[in-house]
Amino acid sequence: MSTPEENKHVRVDTGVKSGDDISIYYDPMIAKIVTTADKNNRLEAIEFLWETLTDIEIYPLKTNAAFLAKICLDEDFQNAKLDTSFIERKMEALTSPPELPEYMVDYVAGGLANNANEASLPQDFSGFRLNAPARSELTFVERDGREFTGSAIDDGGYVFDNVDGQLLWFLFGHAFAFSIPRAGGSGGAAASDGAILSPMPGRVISVDVASGETVTKGQKLITLEAMKMEHTLTAPFDGVVSELNAEEGAQVEVEAVLAVVEAAEE
Repeated sequence: MSTPEENKHVRVDTGVKSGDDISIYYDPMIAKIVTTADKNNRLEAIEFLWETLTDIEIYPLKTNAAFLAKICLDEDFQNAKLDTSFIERKMEALTSPPELPEYMVDYVAGGLANNANEASLPQDFSGFRLNAPARSELTFVERDGREFTGSAIDDGGYVFDNVDGQLLWFLFGHAFAFSIPRAGGSGGAAASDGAILSPMPGRVISVDVASGETVTKGQKLITLEAMKMEHTLTAPFDGVVSELNAEEGAQVEVEAVLAVVEAAEE
């Protein structure tokens, strides 16, 4: 990401330094990016901002870099046609996670297969070789529970980071974290066993299900308010809410287990 020393039009303002404690009881915004342009050129300043945001690579801490990058591409924002309902009107488009490009699915599958310990793989990878013409299918998941199946090929020259068994790839400020589901589960690293975890410290503002209720994949379960935004937590697959720990108005820590969904029997 650009720094003030590298680009005079970009600076990062922050009130904290390395080693400081960040409390959940105060404004969670700990830094902001400010961009400027010569002759008050708004579009040029937005371009600097977009380039800086899309260069951000942060994990596992969640940021709103991808959300802000989408705002930079919005025509109303670019033309300063703003009002207090701007984000509310465009919420779905601004907060939806980016799609994984189709060409990346096979590369990610190959990267996961290459880095995994074959003895612990939940799928049959006997005879798998990255330098051989034969391909093997591998199903993997993104941390938000989205599932993909790809033909495991070589990495295509893409550089992946491997953190705690997850393969990381960054796109437009969004951190994709891929993993191979554990046996008997479906969903992402947090959702492979049906656990719905708080993505960050925040306050529960609504609970839309009850313990024992049958839910479908993608159904809204809990809404969390954090970083001045609402975050909707959904069911990773069809099943039953076997555990519910969230209460409206409660303050929760990051990765707190808010609910558990048991997969429906097939």
